Amino acid sequence: MRLQDGAVWMLFGYDDVPQRTARINTSVAALQTILTLWDGFVGSGVHEDDDGYEELVGEVLRRAGEADPEMFENEESWWSRVFEEVELGVLAPE
Repeated sequence: MRLQDGAVWMLFGYDDVPQRTARINTSVAALQTILTLWDGFVGSGVHEDDDGYEELVGEVLRRAGEADPEMFENEESWWSRVFEEVELGVLAPE
């Protein structure tokens, strides 16, 4: 968290790539809301083939975007990319 504005930053570190940082949320409260949504989604037990899956994905995407609109304006932001994978079915509930 950056004290000047309360934004949440992530440190990316991979063995073969230099470390970098990126802002992932505008506030701790926004991060908490999105993590709560994420936890509910992955723990829902609803699978791609189930009735209601598309509605669940749509609702989670809508609520995540509302939780931190500024971070979802940029299609290359951390959460935009994570939730794009949700839309594509790459990331789904367990």
